[in-house]
Amino acid sequence: MTLRKQNGFTLIEVLITVAIIGILLSIAYPSYLESIERGERAVAKTALTSLSGSMEQYYAENNTYVGATFTKVAHPQNVPLDGGSVNYQLAMSSLTASDYTLTANPMGNHKIIFELGSTGEKKSGTNAAALTAGWDD
Repeated sequence: MTLRKQNGFTLIEVLITVAIIGILLSIAYPSYLESIERGERAVAKTALTSLSGSMEQYYAENNTYVGATFTKVAHPQNVPLDGGSVNYQLAMSSLTASDYTLTANPMGNHKIIFELGSTGEKKSGTNAAALTAGWDD
């Protein structure tokens, strides 16, 4: 009796490999999504800080924040990540002669709102009524 050389993989070997890959993906994928969301939050915070600088330049030229618009301060209203879909939309509110509030409102599945005041006060939270001090997320 001659033993034949085995070619290929057995069904059990393939199933074990697929199961291992599935377990690894179930662990890695949520971490990957969280990493992407943290990056998008960082982009929103940077956009708010940049808009704040544009607002200060507008104030230096006009001696008031009243009348400031995204067009007048030459700043985009939507914040995409790497030219992709819009993840946050910026808003200006409470425009007075000496005060303003900037907000980054999440789009899609994002949950955290960021707010920056003219005095540099930073707030964040899951909704407008629950904003707390700081941008820690």
